[in-house]
This record gives sequence, structure tokens and C-alpha cells, in this order.
Amino acid sequence: MKRFVIWAMLACLFFAGCTGSFRLTKNVHNFTRGQANKWLDEAVFIGCIILPAYQLAMIGDVVYFNSVEFWSGENPLKVVDVRADGFSSSTDSNAVDDYNCTVEDLSSK
Repeated sequence: MKRFVIWAMLACLFFAGCTGSFRLTKNVHNFTRGQANKWLDEAVFIGCIILPAYQLAMIGDVVYFNSVEFWSGENPLKVVDVRADGFSSSTDSNAVDDYNCTVEDLSSK
């Protein structure tokens, strides 16, 4: 049984036939590059390298999320982009552009 599971996992990895969008890895990257100043930005980046955040995100993308995206046509994750002003924008697999607006933006309409 153990050999079957190992061979099935290897088959899923090698016969899926796609690279996927790597959204989890992109979310980690957007988080590390979305800090307010460049020194904090670099410290968070180095922290994510020392703690295996990028490595775990890459493994999660390769093993699970990209396979789900290949077989279902949709990735279960959203891409989150954290901007320097503290707001975040996110897009899902069906949306073209999605963003947060402030109270001032709504009151001017």
C-alpha cells in the first residue's frame, strides 16, 4: 500500500502536464515586497528565506494547488497584492481586476 501511494503521488507530479500559476508562491512574494519601507521589506524577505516560507509555498503549489488548477480549471487561491499604502488588491480566477476603495472614493461619486 505504501508503494502504491508513493507511485500515485509521483504519477500526479509527472503526468499532470502543466506548470500552473503558482499563486501561493506569488502571494508570499507579494507579501514580502509589500512593506512600507525598503529596510522592512528586505528584512521580511530575508526572514521568509530563512524560515522556509518560499520553499513550503512552492511545494504546496507543485503538489496540490497547481494539480487542482489543472484538473478543475480554477485555482482555489486568490492572488493578493499588498501595496505600499497598506491596501491590498486581489484577483480570483474569474475576475479581471478587483481593488479596495476608500471612504473618500465612495463619497466623491
